[in-house]
Amino acid sequence: MLNKEYDDGIIGLNYLSLIKGILLQNSQRHSLIIDDPNLVFADSWCAHTGWIEKELLKKIGKENNILPLIDIENYLEQTNTILFLDTHFIEFSSSALMNIKELARKIPKSLSADFIIKLKQFDSEEFNLSLEKYLLAIIEDCTNKNTLIDFEASFSKEFPIINDLFDCFLKYLNQDTLETKQLHYVLQVMFQTVFSSARDSLESKYLLLSLITPRFVINQKKLKEDLLFYYRKIGGDLKSTSVVDWGIEDKKLKFLLVSSVDGLIKVDQSYYYSQLRYQDYFENKNSRTKFLTIKLECSVGDDYIKLYQKKRLIFSKQDRMGSDFPFWQIYIDDENVLHSWYAYVDNLGTKPSFYYHHAAEDIYESIQTIVPYMTKSEWLSKINFKRGSDIWIEYSADQKEYLHPKHEFSINKLYVKDQKQAVDSLSYCGPDRAKSLGTFSYILDIFS
Repeated sequence: MLNKEYDDGIIGLNYLSLIKGILLQNSQRHSLIIDDPNLVFADSWCAHTGWIEKELLKKIGKENNILPLIDIENYLEQTNTILFLDTHFIEFSSSALMNIKELARKIPKSLSADFIIKLKQFDSEEFNLSLEKYLLAIIEDCTNKNTLIDFEASFSKEFPIINDLFDCFLKYLNQDTLETKQLHYVLQVMFQTVFSSARDSLESKYLLLSLITPRFVINQKKLKEDLLFYYRKIGGDLKSTSVVDWGIEDKKLKFLLVSSVDGLIKVDQSYYYSQLRYQDYFENKNSRTKFLTIKLECSVGDDYIKLYQKKRLIFSKQDRMGSDFPFWQIYIDDENVLHSWYAYVDNLGTKPSFYYHHAAEDIYESIQTIVPYMTKSEWLSKINFKRGSDIWIEYSADQKEYLHPKHEFSINKLYVKDQKQAVDSLSYCGPDRAKSLGTFSYILDIFS
């Protein structure tokens, strides 16, 4: 049986909510995590991570003696990223220097000739180690400030070759062409849950660093299991149940009524780690356009497919920019099962099943590049459709400033539906709370 009273209640189980629970336990607060199987957090947004996020999690682990985070590499598998941008086919690997050279080869306008000449003075190991030191300095700077984080200063540290890279790439990205609009959009949806047509220099630096540095797939199941073991070891509680009533008195959440025999549980502070579209009680006042996902799975067993196995494949077409179906991505696991996520606009009254045909057609056309032997009839007979759990929020160009990490705009408050008053002692920590800089700024925000 659970206790009747907790300092903190955490709704939703994932590796990020477990880290929150561990940090609360370490600060001498007693916490309860409610694992509601009906709630969903995210999929590829938190399953794919970059070098800078990896080191940030490791730093949190070292500072708080969280062994799974200290040994975060044990839960990661390096993965290449391939961008299919109409006629451009660009593959990014684990070497930052090689990735910059690949960018220069496939999109030569993105970097100047003078900059490319400067690159020749570096070998891969020297350059990559220097870049890692630069990124570690950013992480150290961002996590050691006691006041509001000055991300601009942190990302503008003196590193001549990277500063030159930023100058070249940002100058290119700020051009008003279809090519730059497409690349800017793709980089945002790859690494963030928010996007906008307007550019921001800080965001563009983060997106470029995320593109050229190593990327990883997190073994979320194993990481979650080990974090949960440690969380319980230090006194944290977990319950697989659901909240059937929220005890809000005087605009403050004071108790949770759960569906299990535990019944009424008093809480001082609560954190909601799920998307709001899976419940009918709360809203976060974010009325902007949302994009959701359909997930498709299909066995594609063949030796040829091994060329693309365990790589993240992103597909984008210029004529789909601004449409209801702007992009899709594919990942092929080590058992030759193709997993695909297809983005669609969440218009009022729509259901994922309305767009199964669109998704099947578009993805089939794309996989002809990598699975040329599969006929359409075979593809249609083998695919399974599921509701995806990724989400993106579109902000207008004049709202771009809201997405800067230092901007006071926040959606960390929850409101009872049809009421204007925010609920005190309840913090929203869903993926659409994140601003620019993806999981990097999100982690700094919710764990600050």
